[in-house]
Amino acid sequence: MRKNFLIFNLILILIISVLNKLALVNFWFWKYWWYDIMMHFLGGLWVGMMFLWFFYFSNIFEKFDKSFLNIVFASILSVWIIGVGWEVFEVWADPQYFREGYVFDTVLDLIMDTLGAIIGGVIYYKFLSSKNNYAKI
Repeated sequence: MRKNFLIFNLILILIISVLNKLALVNFWFWKYWWYDIMMHFLGGLWVGMMFLWFFYFSNIFEKFDKSFLNIVFASILSVWIIGVGWEVFEVWADPQYFREGYVFDTVLDLIMDTLGAIIGGVIYYKFLSSKNNYAKI
């Protein structure tokens, strides 16, 4: 279970990395209005699932309840911490970045991050609750 979930996460970050590199080289973030939205969704999915992998499979946090709501909440919380931190970093790193439409873009980014986190929580819960994997936890 741990290994399968980690491999899934590693494949996902590899896909995200390739998509990001292609987007930067080919200016897809500027050509396709939806590309940033997709990347935020995938990023939220990956961050949420990696956090869940660390949180529930490390020996540090193993006593936490593995109910569906706790899993989804943990995934969302981790993504919000990273997502809000990134948005603050963008403004700090380049104050000119705060342009017209920035607030809307930021809200949309965080919504897509959150949707990715929710899907990540659902996927993790499915991994966890499958009869074949549950005994291996």
